[in-house]
Amino acid sequence: MTELSKNRYLTKSRFKLALECPTKLFYTGKTEVYADRKREDDFLQALADGGFQVGELAKVMFPGGIEITSRSHDEQVAETSRLLERDEVTLFEAAIRHGHLFARVDVLRKSGSQIELIEVKAKSFDSTTERVFRGARGGIDRNMRPYLEDVAFQRHVLGLAYPKSHASSFLMLVDKAKTCSVDGLNQRFRIRRVHGRPVVTVAPGTEARTIGTPVVACVNVDDLVDEILGEQIEAPGAKGTLSELAARWAEHYRTDTRIRPTIGAQCAKCEFRADRPEPGTRSGLHECWREAVGFTQADFDQGTVLDLWNFHGKQRLIEQRVLRLADVPLDALGDQGDADGLTRGRRQAMQVTGSWPGRPDFFIDAPLMRREMDNWTFPLHFIDFETCAVAIPFAHGQRPYETVAFQFSHHVMREGGRVEHHSQFLEATPGVDPTLPFLRALRVALEGDDGTVFRWAAHENTVLNQLRRR
Repeated sequence: MTELSKNRYLTKSRFKLALECPTKLFYTGKTEVYADRKREDDFLQALADGGFQVGELAKVMFPGGIEITSRSHDEQVAETSRLLERDEVTLFEAAIRHGHLFARVDVLRKSGSQIELIEVKAKSFDSTTERVFRGARGGIDRNMRPYLEDVAFQRHVLGLAYPKSHASSFLMLVDKAKTCSVDGLNQRFRIRRVHGRPVVTVAPGTEARTIGTPVVACVNVDDLVDEILGEQIEAPGAKGTLSELAARWAEHYRTDTRIRPTIGAQCAKCEFRADRPEPGTRSGLHECWREAVGFTQADFDQGTVLDLWNFHGKQRLIEQRVLRLADVPLDALGDQGDADGLTRGRRQAMQVTGSWPGRPDFFIDAPLMRREMDNWTFPLHFIDFETCAVAIPFAHGQRPYETVAFQFSHHVMREGGRVEHHSQFLEATPGVDPTLPFLRALRVALEGDDGTVFRWAAHENTVLNQLRRR
């Protein structure tokens, strides 16, 4: 066995990546070779940060748990195995390995031969809703399925590594039906970055008593996991049980063997795409399409069906080998009528044909804009909000992922065209709920004036409606 293959394990994150597209296994982790847009996405990093906070909150709920802190895979597995020799133990980040399958379990509780496998997620759910994991037709909800597949992979590896154990599977999720019963809960789990990696510092004195009513809940998902483990799973170009796919993909990843690509609508979301790669960097998506359908850089430069805006029929067209943007039939698009405004189908048709009235660098429906402008009243007010919605609430009475508005800017345009920065608001004092001060300041800024109000996006109206309900 080479040094390369010895330490290449199919983990739960790589298994989930392969479910999106098996060929991605060849591109992942090679940051010096292949562009990876997910590594550069600040929003995804912020979501991950919230997940780390929830993970630390979960640990507080299991006093006496032991965290596996060894650095290498071998040391992690050995430490986990040694601790599991105890009759009773709770482990955080337990390392389970079988062959070239590897899983880290957020919380693993052992009592005799009984094991509870608990996967902690910052994903929210409502415990008062009857159908949490099932869709309208009775199947597993597609939004919840990735989290359940995550648990199923871990239980599969656990069953192989410890065949005499009896495992139960749980998802610990953020419960939006719960209300925070203490102030400053979020601030107990401060997150910072060390060498680019998130590190959560838990405030001294943080324990089950000080966190108040838990805003997370543990849900048994054995039936759902059993269903996933027993069914045929489909991925682009692959089909089989979870056990079969995991074994197959583990071997490909171990030997660093590229799986022949199967192109499809999933390519539109590929993180390994770079239309203009940096010197020395390659685009995985371009390599896939070059191999599968012979596409060149010139073909990509002219546009592909992947680039078609807000179009849900990409898979159908790709199966029909309609791959170039210019080849998309207009009758496959939505309504292209001449109603006021720009319909989705009409905008798509403009993109396909490269033609629109006047053919400037942009399109504007000037007659419609003039009619709208006739209804405006000066002075014009322009407002823009900054908000957050975090998994762990800041204050007593807040729910998880409840919107907190803490800043706005307010500009005014006078009838003569003069623009001025009229007012602003910012409340960033730790421990202070900015919601009411924010609303009061906004009311003062806008009251006594009948001018037309513009908002940056639909976000501002959504936020005000959410705050009104609170």
